[in-house]
Amino acid sequence: NSMNDQSPRATGRRLWPPRFADFRPGDTFDTYARTVTEADLAAFLGLSGIKFPVFIDETFARDQTPFGGRIVPGFLTASISAGMLEKVLGPDVLAGLELDAFHFPAPVRPGDTIRAVVTIDSVRETSDGARGIVTLALDIINQRDETVLDYRATVLMLNRRD
Repeated sequence: NSMNDQSPRATGRRLWPPRFADFRPGDTFDTYARTVTEADLAAFLGLSGIKFPVFIDETFARDQTPFGGRIVPGFLTASISAGMLEKVLGPDVLAGLELDAFHFPAPVRPGDTIRAVVTIDSVRETSDGARGIVTLALDIINQRDETVLDYRATVLMLNRRD
């Protein structure tokens, strides 16, 4: 791999940015890792207006939940994973068509470091061939190699011929 390669894993595909034609069913990409900070949590809660005690009240979360302390909203974890997915798919994504089957098997806590494993399920061109549809699975993994979120996504991409 070239030192200039910015893609999560360039094996079997051109250098960054990727194109629709570079993706094949079964391809798997590991993304960068990112620590979820207190600042991330505060900004997300402020933006979203979410005020559930399990996210904002350490005493409540420690004493009255099975988590033993505050956790991060699943939607924050999903939002961070969207940035990780962007690094895999590149700038030719035109739209998200579907996001579904969200599962949150383990909590994310402030200070946890997460990464995504993206597996391409299917690729197909649109009827005019100008665009492509990519369906994929995301597994979000913490620093202890536990899955904290998994879901499926379908995106519409530009199908460049150059």
